[in-house]
Amino acid sequence: MAPPTKRRRIEPTAVEEITFDPAARQDFLTGFHKRKLQRAKHAQEAAERRAREERIAERKKLREERKAELERHVQQVNAMLRSASALNGAEDQGTASSNSDEEWSGISGEEPAPVDHEAEYIDEDKYTTVTVEAMDVSREGLFKAEQAKDEGHKTYEQETKVGQEPGKVAKKPKWTKEKPKDGSEKPKRKKKRNFRYESKTERKTARSKEKSKGRKQARERRGGG
Repeated sequence: MAPPTKRRRIEPTAVEEITFDPAARQDFLTGFHKRKLQRAKHAQEAAERRAREERIAERKKLREERKAELERHVQQVNAMLRSASALNGAEDQGTASSNSDEEWSGISGEEPAPVDHEAEYIDEDKYTTVTVEAMDVSREGLFKAEQAKDEGHKTYEQETKVGQEPGKVAKKPKWTKEKPKDGSEKPKRKKKRNFRYESKTERKTARSKEKSKGRKQARERRGGG
């Protein structure tokens, strides 16, 4: 039988001291709202930082797209200019050869479209007739060209030229400061009467004068009676 083993002596460990801090307890109990505001502030700052980074990325992407679109547009314009210059060169050569062979025969005698005409327009169940006629303008109003010739209406240009010699322009009347020859003069304007409110002292003196005048008249009436 084995001898009994010695029991290991366990040294007592020192117990840590727990101190109570009333200030920390008060700060913890009353700091819920403050900590909530801090968390909201941190979250807002993080959201603003993310939004700023997203805006920067979007602007960069937009600049790249615009740059690529501009380069593509420049290439298209250059291609169109090259094709147009090639066509113009071919047309110039063709016109030069045709001009040498053909001779100019003058202006073609195409007649202008008539002014007096009627046009009909039909749209489903509707039927409309439009009449186009030449018109003249006078002081009395609008007249047809043929009616003005028949009835002797004068146009505005003819009325303005009445009484003028041919080749002369009517003179505008000159305004002068001289009196008219017929002796008529402008009526004189009446002066506006100035109106002002009486002051307190002026009203008091006027009232006292009226009272004294009334007393004097009363005494005269009593003396005469």
